[in-house]
Order: sequence, then structure tokens, then C-alpha cells
Amino acid sequence: MDNLVAADAVEKRQASRLSALDGLRGVAALAVLQYHAHDLYGFKLSSSYLAVDFFFLLSGLVISQAYDRRLETGLSPQRFIAMRLVRLYPLYLLGTLLGALFVLANFMLGKASLEGFGATLFFSLLFIPTPQNTLPGNLDIFPFLYPAWSLFFELVVNILYALLFPILRVPVLLAIMAGGAVLVLWSAYQFGSLNSGFNWSNFSGGFGRVAFSFFLGVLIQRWRFKWPGGSALALCSAVLLFAILAIDVPAAMRPVYDVAVTILVFPVIATVAATCDPGPRLRNLFLFLGGLSYAVYALHAPLLWWTMGAVPMRCRWPTSKNSAIAMPCHKGSNHRDHRIVASHGISPAKTEYFSDFRYDFIHSPH
Repeated sequence: MDNLVAADAVEKRQASRLSALDGLRGVAALAVLQYHAHDLYGFKLSSSYLAVDFFFLLSGLVISQAYDRRLETGLSPQRFIAMRLVRLYPLYLLGTLLGALFVLANFMLGKASLEGFGATLFFSLLFIPTPQNTLPGNLDIFPFLYPAWSLFFELVVNILYALLFPILRVPVLLAIMAGGAVLVLWSAYQFGSLNSGFNWSNFSGGFGRVAFSFFLGVLIQRWRFKWPGGSALALCSAVLLFAILAIDVPAAMRPVYDVAVTILVFPVIATVAATCDPGPRLRNLFLFLGGLSYAVYALHAPLLWWTMGAVPMRCRWPTSKNSAIAMPCHKGSNHRDHRIVASHGISPAKTEYFSDFRYDFIHSPH
């Protein structure tokens, strides 16, 4: 285990050389946090669920840089996966336990049921999706930590990367990306956007998102241009990323926008940023943001549940009825909220602090 921890530290040091990408990862993680807590601020970054696709892209780029040579020189797929678990699992476990404790606290207050709680916790601790209907009224594949859906897909694509590595040359990469692009197009039009993969109603949408973006990141790393970008270009990349995640577009144009950003725009931003030297001052800020990004992503959902559980409805921003935060024991669209609450034996009058949330969230980094 000590060797695995040391290997993870090496990965972090190698990734830190791409400090501009660290800054972009931090910006994307904060955008996801803001989306899920937007009723605290009164505005929402409407496209920030696309941050997950950007995370997958960065992951492929950074992992390719950190592990290509090591896999070539004898690192086994089993050890690689163990190293990735050491990286991902501790904060995932902490976030899961915080989410489970939130449900327990609500149960003790008479505001939630424990039906399906034990089975959900069992699957969650194993880091595998919870079967549908295990937790009544909840379709999330990870009910206690809903952003973990992307961590699961990240782990799946990491396994695929390690197993395919001996043949993972450009033609194979292009073939995988082509298949992923087709699935991205299908998902965007099937679900009306790329905001998919996080629950059983749209789970299939996650496969194209991770396959296309991750292996595109691998390709970018192997073909990376030597661009003498400086701090101004690095900063512009971060501002552009934020603007893309903030833009709201008409529903009719949403599939087109999501596909264009994922397939065309994100690769350009990542390619340019990967070649930039932000300079000492900006580099420190970017490394700080990148260092926080996984913790923000892995822990923000249960921490928001606890925070919002303690803040009365009357003290929140007037748009709180459109909150993206949802309690794991009774979620649903607005017209189903009271039916789901009633099915758990919960009095709607007793849920002032924990209900009236709409099931509408996104997910992401690591």
C-alpha cells in the first residue's frame, strides 16, 4: 500500500507540470459546485454539466502523460488500477459516508425512511452502481453521492485504457473516438442535452461521454503541439472555459451546443492550455485550484445537503424551488415530490428544511 501511495504522489507531481490544466480543472469543479448550489446565489451556470466532459478530456491527457511510459516499461494493468483506486476511493468513501449520515439524520428526525438503506450502502462501499429501485423513489446510480457516477465511468475507462494499452495506437484511438462521438450525438438528441449518465433513466449517456473525451485526451497528449503560450493565453483559456459553462441556450439548440462544445471547443482549449506556462504567480493559483478540484467535486453534494438541511426555506434565495440539490431519500420531478414523500411515510409539513428540491443535477472531476 505504501508503494501505491508513493506512486500516486508521483502521478500528482507529473500532472502538476501541466499547471494551466490544473487551473481549468479548478474552474470546472467550482462551476459544478455553483450549479448544484445556485439557489444560494440566485443565478446558475446553465451549461456547467459539460464540465464533466472536460474532466474526462483532462483525465485522458494527464493519465497518458503520467502512465504511458510506465505501462510501456512493465507496469501491470492490475497495479495501475490499484493506483487509480488509491487516488479515487478515499474521498469517494468520505463523501458517501457523509451522504449516508445525512439520510440517517433525517430518519432520526422522522423525515426519511431507511427502506433500501443497507443495500444502497453495500453497493456504494463497493464503488458499483446501486441497482434501480433499491432506494425507493431514487434513480441515481450512486444515491448517497450522486456526482460519483462520473468517478465510476472514470474507473471503467481507466481499466479499458490499461487493458488496451498494448494496441492503443492512433488507429485504435481514432476508432474508439469515432464510436464515442456517435454515442455523444445519440445521447444529446435522445436526452435533449449531454446532461446524462447519472441515473438509470439516462445511464447509457455516460458511455459515449467518457469514451470520446478520455481517449481524445490521450490522443492530444501524444500529439501535443509545442506552443509557446504564456500567462495571458492561460488566463484567456480559463475565462473562455468559464464563459462556455455559464452560457444558457434555448432548449432547441441545446443538443447542438453541447455536441459542438464537447467535440470541437474543449479539445482546442485543452490543447492550447497544455502548452502554456502561466508564469509563477498564476501558476501558484492554478495549482491551488487544481489541488482543490477533486475534493470539491467529491464532497460538495453531501456538504450541500447538510448545509441546506440547516437553512430554512424562508432564508434562501427566492429561486430555491428550482434547486439542483435533492435529498437522497425522496427525489423526483416537482409534480412527484409530495407523492414520493408520502410513500415514505413522511409528512409534507415536516419537510420544510429538506423537501421542495427538484431532481436536476450534474456531476463531475476528480
